[in-house]
Amino acid sequence: MSTYAEIVSILQNWNEDDSTEFSNVIPEMISRAEDRIFRTVPALIDHRTLETGNLVSGNQLVTTSAADIRGVRYIYLTIDTVKTFLEQRTDEYLEDYWLSNNRGIPKYYALHTATTSGTTFLLAPTPDTTYAYTLKYTRMPTRLSSANTTTYISNNHPDVLIKAALYESAIYLNREVPIRNELKVDFEGEIRKLVAEVQSNYQEIQ
Repeated sequence: MSTYAEIVSILQNWNEDDSTEFSNVIPEMISRAEDRIFRTVPALIDHRTLETGNLVSGNQLVTTSAADIRGVRYIYLTIDTVKTFLEQRTDEYLEDYWLSNNRGIPKYYALHTATTSGTTFLLAPTPDTTYAYTLKYTRMPTRLSSANTTTYISNNHPDVLIKAALYESAIYLNREVPIRNELKVDFEGEIRKLVAEVQSNYQEIQ
């Protein structure tokens, strides 16, 4: 387990820099480290979340509260206790080939718009009645900061976060290539362990 303060201290000590100027950029380095981990292991459990709701009869659009969405894993409808998974298509496909007056059980969905308050999906056919839906998607969790001193990653995989943060600090400070490469190798070694753990968990679930 590592806290925000501990990672800040590690970065300052390793870089031998406790200046205000360096301290001011540490939050950005940590954020970049979190982004790097997310891009490498998007299936990490803390990156996944569920939202449930109900479609509106006659409305081809459904707006969810998923404001931080990075990728859709699936959307399914529950009809008489049976899960009916929707297939993803482009919004152009739905708009060109499925008119809003084509009503029935939705078969397809497309990302339509995204704002700071939520994400809207386009459905086809247009729902002919109210259907319960479940959306599973990946997101960037609340970041590590002085106000949010621990996260799932810092608690459960601190070595990955520390190695990623050290590597990002070397990039930011334009350290010598051998140093950057060494830190990159260290990070990649830790991330391989995490990827193997995630894959193992999936196999156990299946």
